[in-house]
Amino acid sequence: MLRALVSQIDRYLVGDSSVRELEAWLVAHLQSTLDSGDRRAVDLANQLDADLVELSERLIDEDGLRARLDARRRQSEAIDIGTAVVAKQRVHASSIQEGAANVCVVVGGTGSPQNVTLRAAHVFA
Repeated sequence: MLRALVSQIDRYLVGDSSVRELEAWLVAHLQSTLDSGDRRAVDLANQLDADLVELSERLIDEDGLRARLDARRRQSEAIDIGTAVVAKQRVHASSIQEGAANVCVVVGGTGSPQNVTLRAAHVFA
């Protein structure tokens, strides 16, 4: 479900669909997304729904919506790394985001977010 939702957001961001088409897709697929049990897809769908409500109420403009969706799309690509050991304490990290050289930001650990110095490098394909 997450991939399908991100794909629809991408289509909107590159101009292949309108905000109304994105909203129609979300409405048509919201229940199946909620039923999927895919926590990341559910979270993204809920955030998108809230963003669309704010747009309709003119609390944000379409440029603001695009900026939010671009950030949310990038965040959805973060990788669940499970449990990590940080400063000799075990914490659960729901995702990492690229930071400065040899540093990542752990999101969802104890406290939020934390900068962690990496002692090893890993290259993702």
